[in-house]
Amino acid sequence: MVRISRLSLVSLLAFLANHGCSILPRAVPYVPDLFDSGPVKSVGYLWSGHPCTKGKIESAILQRLVDLAQKPLVDACGYHECNLGICFLRPASGQPVFKYRGRTLYLGSSEIFIPDDSAVYCAPNLILHYIRDHHYLPPAAFCAAALNCPDPDSQEYRERIKRIAPRFANLFGW
Repeated sequence: MVRISRLSLVSLLAFLANHGCSILPRAVPYVPDLFDSGPVKSVGYLWSGHPCTKGKIESAILQRLVDLAQKPLVDACGYHECNLGICFLRPASGQPVFKYRGRTLYLGSSEIFIPDDSAVYCAPNLILHYIRDHHYLPPAAFCAAALNCPDPDSQEYRERIKRIAPRFANLFGW
């Protein structure tokens, strides 16, 4: 995981905002999946009152997303909670927790970045909860990219992001 300074975080947020993507869902209006015009595409920023595609995904996709969520590039100070109506994710106090096959992840405070051949998808780690508990069905391109995504610690991962979104990669010093 890359720990970035406050200045770098501001630069990252500015870059994403200028490219139609935000990692702060509460601070921006709702944006539908893949609406962004730049190389960085938002997926899974769900908000109460806005429809989303529902369905079932292969367990391999959820497993890969869990793997990717365990190695975030960006951690936020604080966290976002699910606001999709009746939800059992809300703990009595503290950050939302996601338990999956013996793993425990804290949700709402980091992003998953998934490069494919032509885009870098960014999704909140809350997407894990949305998929499992609210039956959210992410776009097929995002799911395919997740299955084919190299490990976030690998050079291949960094190279893909650099090729697709070089200005975005520069924020991480790649």
